[in-house]
Amino acid sequence: MAKQYAPHIERLLAVAASGKLLAVGGRRDAAGVTGSSVHLLQLPKLNARFSAPLNAATTALAFSDDDLLLAGTADGELLIWRSDGQGATPDAQQTVHAGAIRALAISGRQVASVGEEGLLVLHDLKRDGDRIQFRERAQRRLSEQALRAVVVDTASASIAAAGADNTIYLLPLANIGDAEPRIMPCGERGIFALAFTGDGRIVAGCGDGSIRVCFLEGAIDEEDRSGDAAHQGPVRALLFSAALNDEQNRPLPHRLFSLGEDGELKIWTLDQRRKPRTVPIGRDPRALALVEGNPQAKPEQRGGTLVTVTEQRQLWLSTINQDGNPSGNPEVWDSKLQRLLDEVKATRSSSATLEALAQLAEDEAREGLEFVLTKDSRPPQRIEAAQWLGKTQRRRSRPALAQALNDDNPGVRKAALTALEQIETEAPLQALQAALGGRHADLRLYAVRQLAQQRQASPLIPRWLNERLNDGEEKVREAALDALLALEPETSVAPLHSAFERGSPDIRRAVLIRLGRRKLGATPDGRRLLDQALNDDDFEVRRAAFWIGVMAYPALAARLRGEGSDINKILDDFKAQGVAEASAATASEPSLEPLFTALACRQPDMALQAALCLSWLGDERASGALLQLSREPNPALRRQVAHFLTAAISNLAGDPRLRARLQWLLNDEDAQVRATAFDGLLKLAEPEGPAGEVDLAEIALRTQSGDIRTRALQLLVKHGATAPTELATRIDGLLGHALDDEAEDARREAMRTLWAWHSKRPETTLRRAVASVHADVRRWAVEELARQLRQSRAWAKELLLERVGDSAAEVGLAAYEALTKEDADKKRSEYHLAALNSPAAEVRLAGLKGALESTDAATLRGRLIELLQVEDAAQFIAAIEAMDKLLPNDAHAFALAFDSPFYGLRVRAGELCGKRRDARAVGPMQALLSITPASRDWPGPELRQRAAAALADVGDPAS
Repeated sequence: MAKQYAPHIERLLAVAASGKLLAVGGRRDAAGVTGSSVHLLQLPKLNARFSAPLNAATTALAFSDDDLLLAGTADGELLIWRSDGQGATPDAQQTVHAGAIRALAISGRQVASVGEEGLLVLHDLKRDGDRIQFRERAQRRLSEQALRAVVVDTASASIAAAGADNTIYLLPLANIGDAEPRIMPCGERGIFALAFTGDGRIVAGCGDGSIRVCFLEGAIDEEDRSGDAAHQGPVRALLFSAALNDEQNRPLPHRLFSLGEDGELKIWTLDQRRKPRTVPIGRDPRALALVEGNPQAKPEQRGGTLVTVTEQRQLWLSTINQDGNPSGNPEVWDSKLQRLLDEVKATRSSSATLEALAQLAEDEAREGLEFVLTKDSRPPQRIEAAQWLGKTQRRRSRPALAQALNDDNPGVRKAALTALEQIETEAPLQALQAALGGRHADLRLYAVRQLAQQRQASPLIPRWLNERLNDGEEKVREAALDALLALEPETSVAPLHSAFERGSPDIRRAVLIRLGRRKLGATPDGRRLLDQALNDDDFEVRRAAFWIGVMAYPALAARLRGEGSDINKILDDFKAQGVAEASAATASEPSLEPLFTALACRQPDMALQAALCLSWLGDERASGALLQLSREPNPALRRQVAHFLTAAISNLAGDPRLRARLQWLLNDEDAQVRATAFDGLLKLAEPEGPAGEVDLAEIALRTQSGDIRTRALQLLVKHGATAPTELATRIDGLLGHALDDEAEDARREAMRTLWAWHSKRPETTLRRAVASVHADVRRWAVEELARQLRQSRAWAKELLLERVGDSAAEVGLAAYEALTKEDADKKRSEYHLAALNSPAAEVRLAGLKGALESTDAATLRGRLIELLQVEDAAQFIAAIEAMDKLLPNDAHAFALAFDSPFYGLRVRAGELCGKRRDARAVGPMQALLSITPASRDWPGPELRQRAAAALADVGDPAS
């Protein structure tokens, strides 16, 4: 069911009903707001007839018999409106109590009121056309404590009042001023509500939650009707249901409604002992009213409508059936404030919603605006919420506005800051301080600039600006620096030094730029700052310190400008940033102080820069610095040294140590250092022509790094084809030596080059290659020899036969395969013998397999006998198989096999004999099978099975 809303804002304290009219009122829950409004509503939709403004909270409401609306307020005023009027101003108004009016009771044209000061006051109402007057008829102080309830019993013409003193005072309505009251002590913790039963009794709702009944005549006594069913808090209101009759005109049950501060409505049958029915209402209920029903209505609606108001700004309405019990589903109406808050939380708030919230001083309205500011996804709404918070001076919204300073939308951030400035008019720096801590740079930049304009407002401003020197945004850091410098005279270095100590690297560099702009680099304080900056951890700071120090000495800067475009570009860059450069005409001899200061600093890169400048100036002291810096552990610095040494060698031509050091760097552990050194030496060798480059290549070939040796070979290749005879011979020798290079790339380059140069005389290159210490070169040579062999070149066969015995198995196998590729060659025993004599086991195995096709067994016999006695199973098995194929009747070979310590060889020899039914296998196989499993020499089941099979193959020689 959709929520329903009434037009009130107040926390409701009072309610009254008359016909189809309902009046509600209460207090505004806002600091500094004392006024409120009485709202006259039209049932059943609770449309507003009018909302009458009051100067205080509404504490009591009542309707007279002729539909006049009466209201009692917290400041003791009694006000009257015609229910058919506009309600803008009351039709009658009078102060009747010194304190708050706590209750009103109407009897005809008389109105009774009780107040905080313990008075009971009775007024007569007089209506003369449109004019309404009321006159005090009587008053009486009944108690020294507050009175909270008053009721009139028309049947007995009596009036009763009660309050904080736990006493009911009963007086005749006609003579309340002089009559002796009937005093009836009742309950505990005060009395909050009264109701006459109409049969000589009165019911009291007490502060202890109990419902008590007292008699109007006879002995003064009380009856605790509630017992264990009492409320858990004070009883705020009592009301009897309508007195109805059924269709036979018999009276229907008459119920008593009690409303407790515990949030429950209890329905009692006063003359029965049964427990009451309980209906939950909600938190903080305060008052009850009964809207009379239509006698012709349905039974479930004949009892009218029961209305409850709460301090949670809710109205609870429930129809009452003819038996006096609530029927159907109750309606709950929220306030106008709740409607605005619901729109906000549903993120469908409009500008009108925000404006309406802004006009309300309630804290909930502030929270609603804060919700929009922090939770709404629409930037325009967030902006408007921030603007209203600022315009209405919501000081408690400062945390939310400070949070909004981190909003992703710049408009929201700006609106939040403006609102904070509007709120903090007496302390504007607080808003700027919050902006300084924001996440977005635009606000921090704004705050820094504002602080610069208010530097006299607080001694904390320099501290805040110093903190921004380490801001995450460069523009903010620079603005903070400029603001700090504006606090001191331009001739002072102290603020620059302070900012340098605290700032991030870019700020430290900016400090140095501003030092140069102010022409303070040559002052003692300026020199100290520059000297400190030369040792900074950041390179850009050190670089700026070096060149700004140079520019502080015009003669030195002018001399360096003449050394090349690179220096001109550097100096022009700093000049474009505002660094002042004095005229060179003011000094004749350049001062080298900045260079020597940099040379002595802890940072090697600045020392290197200074050494380079000295070399440009022809100062020989640069040599020692460069030599020392070339040994720095940082490879990046050594790369720079290697690069600068080339220029220094040209500038300081008389120092041979520099070229020697550049050659020494060819062996550096860092590849880029080596490459830079080689490039430098190559540049220095260019004037000497091919001879100079060949000299460089010879030096480079002796280095330990393969990449440098490869580049050296490329130099040799470059000049080999066009070099004079003497130089070509030298290059050829160097290339031959390169075949033994440790670097594979270098060897390949040498092979390709030699092969290209000697393409018409391949024997020369191949004889060099097969003698290389590296297997990959020899393998390449074997592959090329195989191609040469197909061209029937005898020298190729000779070299291949030598390579069969190569120490590298891959080389030997390749040579053997090349020699035995043709069927005729497979029968040549010298090739197989060469393989059998190879130091590589793989080659020997290949030779044993190839020997099976040999036609000259005698040549191979000796080597085969030797291989029968090796300890490698693969080789001696292959050897006995070869002997069985080539020399099956060789007694020596099979005797060695049967006598071998290796059972596998014995069994294999037996198997070979078994295939030929050679009886020589019988004895050895029987001996092998006779070994028992208990013996440590037992051959195992597999070998025994093979031996038995061999013995079976031999069979009986006589058969």
